[in-house]
Amino acid sequence: MDIQELEVLLNIYNQMANNVKNQLTNLLVTVSDGRIPSVEVMSSFDDNIDALRIKYTDIYEAAQAIAGVENIPATGDNVSRYVDVARENRVRIIREQVDQSKNILTRFIAVKAKIKTYATALKPFQDAAFELLTLITEENISDILPQTEVHNDFLNAVAFENISASEDGLSLLRKISDHYPLEVQIGLVANWYYFDDEKGTDTTEIVESFAKSVADEEMIPDILKIQKVLPEKTAQKK
Repeated sequence: MDIQELEVLLNIYNQMANNVKNQLTNLLVTVSDGRIPSVEVMSSFDDNIDALRIKYTDIYEAAQAIAGVENIPATGDNVSRYVDVARENRVRIIREQVDQSKNILTRFIAVKAKIKTYATALKPFQDAAFELLTLITEENISDILPQTEVHNDFLNAVAFENISASEDGLSLLRKISDHYPLEVQIGLVANWYYFDDEKGTDTTEIVESFAKSVADEEMIPDILKIQKVLPEKTAQKK
């Protein structure tokens, strides 16, 4: 269930609650007039209270599923509070995913190869990763995240000193074989790929350097395109 579906549940709950409040008002009027509610009226009221209780529980459990049990206040709180907390938590998670994806893609395009053949084999994937950097938003991160995870597998493989010497390394290679050609796989096994330590972790420098190399190859018309991909924290330092 997503936030939109949870908000629909809350709207339904509010409509049901208004109906119960109207019924309760009519019951108070009846009692105030010295009369008693009929069995049918009381039965309907009880049924609506039970349905409202069930809807409350549905919202509470859905909010827990979205935000995590540890992040949702204990049951008995205002039902709207659960939706608010779930929404806030979801926004935080999405922003973390955006930052994480940008970091993965930035590190991926910074990978170098000791031999040109393997650099050439990886280059189309780095070009595509750079393009993804220009497209990432909070709205489309759920679509882009699986693609960044593929490149994260590659980064983990580069970090292995001898990837073919352990079961974990071989398992990672099997995953990579579904997405990268044989040349890239050979380059990983032979340790031909490495991280460009000269640039360190400076996101701005890495992205600008890659963008310039792409522009030099006349693959994109405007180097200023990189401004869209710089993380907010980096931009604030400037």
